[in-house]
Amino acid sequence: MKLSIIIPVYNEEQTIGEVIERVWKVDLGELEREVIIVNDGSSDGTRRAIDTSRWISDPRVKTYNNPINLGKGAAVRTGLAFATGDILLVQDADLELDPNEYVRLVAPILDGRTDIVYGSRFLAPSDRVALSRRAANRFLTTLTNILFGGRLTDMETAYKVFTRSVLDGVRLLRRNQERRATRSSARGRSRPRPQNRHQPDCPSRSAGRRLKTRRAPRNGRPEASRRSRERSWSSRRT
Repeated sequence: MKLSIIIPVYNEEQTIGEVIERVWKVDLGELEREVIIVNDGSSDGTRRAIDTSRWISDPRVKTYNNPINLGKGAAVRTGLAFATGDILLVQDADLELDPNEYVRLVAPILDGRTDIVYGSRFLAPSDRVALSRRAANRFLTTLTNILFGGRLTDMETAYKVFTRSVLDGVRLLRRNQERRATRSSARGRSRPRPQNRHQPDCPSRSAGRRLKTRRAPRNGRPEASRRSRERSWSSRRT
């Protein structure tokens, strides 16, 4: 069985090398791995950092370069298109998430208990997430669960891990639909729910966005309105 690790990258010159090093150091036992790096039109030295890295010649590493920045959703979609693994995992390139959590994340899938696992920053004790962001996330997570019938503990989710069979059952959005429907399909917010398969949340520690300028906490009203529009759009498509 193979794990495909998809890494969308945008202006991560300082961190992409260390992220790959950490990914390769994880002991996955007999589980094979491949790494798919999608450079989404970075304007800094990210492409140079990738092309001159010591792991670029490894046949298990595939790199793709978008000529312009298309957004994270499009980068993830590109990675999914070229992934050959039985299990697919999305890894951010900014050192916010720890690859050492892979074993815990894929365990429910390998055991046959589920087809999808989401990392939750709020199941593991941490002071890295600001109280204002934590409160806003709790409100939006509750709203999302009501609208989509889910049982998530972290709407934004940290890691997203799922089987190939789940991807085969999802219609990925074209670029001109992403803004209308959400960045959702590729990012996993308007989530597919396989019949009779519980989707567990696993604790996922976040190092916070300390290497970048911190984003201001999202305003809850626009996000709540967006969730409602997503639910309405999803209903019209079913």
